[in-house]
Amino acid sequence: MKCHYNYAFNKAIMAMILAIIFLNLLYNITIIFNLKNNEQSYDLYKYYFEATFPLIIFLGNVLIMTVFSYSFLKKQDQYCMLLMTSNITKSNIFLSKYFTVIIFTLLFCIMEICGFYIPVFVSNKLTYVNKDILWSFLDLFFEMLFYGNISLILVLLFDNFYCVLLPLTIFLLSYNYTISQGESLNILQILVTFNYKTWRLSQNYGIVIAINLMSIFISHKNYLKNEC
Repeated sequence: MKCHYNYAFNKAIMAMILAIIFLNLLYNITIIFNLKNNEQSYDLYKYYFEATFPLIIFLGNVLIMTVFSYSFLKKQDQYCMLLMTSNITKSNIFLSKYFTVIIFTLLFCIMEICGFYIPVFVSNKLTYVNKDILWSFLDLFFEMLFYGNISLILVLLFDNFYCVLLPLTIFLLSYNYTISQGESLNILQILVTFNYKTWRLSQNYGIVIAINLMSIFISHKNYLKNEC
């Protein structure tokens, strides 16, 4: 996994990651310190969450689509020949690289949770952890995987980084519609999207996990067909 990390997360990608985390943290601090103390804690939490979470969703998904696409470009995968000379199968190379990106996605979500709660506790305006918000971050993790997997499939098929524009467009259409309407458009129910009335995924976890597993299977097959 260290080998995958060194190739996939170069200086440009790491700079993008740090910039997104810093931007979200700065925005969260701005929002929390502008909240009025005379509101009840539930209303404060609701306002803070609804003001900050859409930006986290947007930047998180854009980042993960970029990481998935960039990590599996052929020019970023040339070291697989070296690994195969060490009797490591191509299937194991794919799976180890894929789960390296999954672990990164999970760590990113954890950092975003910390970035969400640090201003909360530093400001002393809210002093407890809202469990519903933690569930929303878990849903965000699955949504990021969904769009990341779409990007991965397209990159393995066409070996072009700009393939990320298709899932990005789908995400933006879904994002803009659900933000404005509060719920998913019927045609988008086949996608892993948020319902912005409940701040939860529009689908149950069984469907979400099945979609992601199917995406991994398709990506794995395509990866094995491609030459290093």
